[in-house]
Amino acid sequence: MPASSPGTAREPPGKDLTPAHQERLRAHGTPAARFAADALDVYLDFHERIVFPFRASACHDPLAAAMAVGDLTPVRAPVLHVTVDTTQGPARGELVVDARGMYRGYPRTPEANARVLLETDGTFPERLVERIVSLDVPAGTAAPTARTEALS
Repeated sequence: MPASSPGTAREPPGKDLTPAHQERLRAHGTPAARFAADALDVYLDFHERIVFPFRASACHDPLAAAMAVGDLTPVRAPVLHVTVDTTQGPARGELVVDARGMYRGYPRTPEANARVLLETDGTFPERLVERIVSLDVPAGTAAPTARTEALS
């Protein structure tokens, strides 16, 4: 584990996927759970090496999907002005968010164009693992399909 700077937490604060989540996925043993556990290796490695002083992974894409389908209640998600950097250089493709109103409660401005999820209740990683393990039935068991359910 990389050394952390003074005052930096060595453990994830509960809002990220961790090796414990990965082990639960692996232990479940279904195809979707195994796939997610294997894919999580890449994310855990990257985040530990570049982002966090501990082994954990942010879950931005599944979080955005959950927000889009209403499976997540945000704690703080103001509507802000967001643009994409289209210049040539290392920031190309990055989102640029105007959060200058953060100390005034993020008042909505005329140019605001996107809801930006800044804070959740912290339960999402656990719910994500629950959703993934519910996608499959254990190996050797036939999973019901819409066609077989319609025929019963």
